[in-house]
Amino acid sequence: MSNKIEQLTEKVTELSLQLQREIEPEKTEAKLKQQVEALTAELAAKSEENNTKIGQHKPENAKVFSERNGLLILQVDESDDKSCFKVAPGVNKLTPEQAQIALKYDQVKPYEPA
Repeated sequence: MSNKIEQLTEKVTELSLQLQREIEPEKTEAKLKQQVEALTAELAAKSEENNTKIGQHKPENAKVFSERNGLLILQVDESDDKSCFKVAPGVNKLTPEQAQIALKYDQVKPYEPA
């Protein structure tokens, strides 16, 4: 077997692992090249499809109601100052992670419209 065929066979094996299915490598160099091109295109289409699904999924916002008279300033990640968020008196729209942190306080409750 030539070195080129070995490299192409390894590439087919690698792509089959990424596609998570068993693929039998071709025997000739020309067919191996075609197989690699086809598998690469299939993998690209699959990753593009996954990216589209991820882009369409938006995290839901959670609403909380604060009975506190003052502003409550909280932090998601204590090591990151940019993760601060505020809970004002009344209804607040937060991410689920922020809402979970805010609900640890007695005067902050999940918002349920009447």
